[in-house]
Amino acid sequence: MGAYALENSLFTVGVTLFFGVLGYFLKKLQVPAAPMVLALVLGALTETNLRQALIIESNNFFKVISHPIASVILVVAVLLAFGTPIKNLILKMRKSA
Repeated sequence: MGAYALENSLFTVGVTLFFGVLGYFLKKLQVPAAPMVLALVLGALTETNLRQALIIESNNFFKVISHPIASVILVVAVLLAFGTPIKNLILKMRKSA
């Protein structure tokens, strides 16, 4: 009722149902909520800063990431994003062997 009352649209009801089902599956898969909230909060700020950097570098993404600080931040972000799942996969493989 609240989703429909917000804009008198069935689209908002569908979006609410979709994210409710998504949240249910994420909870069943034991995905922590804190990284999702952090990404939601910092996402807009990150997008704004990336857009400014692209404007400064004439829309050349490779020039932006070729700066040393940007490269280090990018490498750390990739390691944080993929390091834990890979580590967990390796630990599971060692336990099963």
